Amino acid sequence: MKIKLRITIILISALCIFNGLLTPGAYAATANGYVANKENLRSFFETVSSYAGKPTIVSKLAMKKQISGNFDLTEPYALIERLSAQMGLIWYDDGKAIYIYDSSEMRNALINLRKVSTNEFNNFLKKIGSV
Repeated sequence: MKIKLRITIILISALCIFNGLLTPGAYAATANGYVANKENLRSFFETVSSYAGKPTIVSKLAMKKQISGNFDLTEPYALIERLSAQMGLIWYDDGKAIYIYDSSEMRNALINLRKVSTNEFNNFLKKIGSV
């Protein structure tokens, strides 16, 4: 009887442990750390944003990526920079929020401007209130 009880307890314990490890999106927050398991970037960066003191806006494409690991949140900007390099993300902070995009969303363009003198350009900036 004792052997059956011990085996049952061991099996139940093992199932609980493995179920917690294999459940997608399972996470745990510690004092200044965070453990993520196949969590989407939106929910992950919601936690990071509380340490950065600003909301994070994650693009739809970046939101599809998943993250797993044990993360130290004491330096949120260093974490964002490191994860961006590792996961192919780009980000910027406009002072009010942190924006995170997949690097494939980056676009650039060149436009031709007519020849404008420095004086005309400065007058234009004054007119629109930028200077």
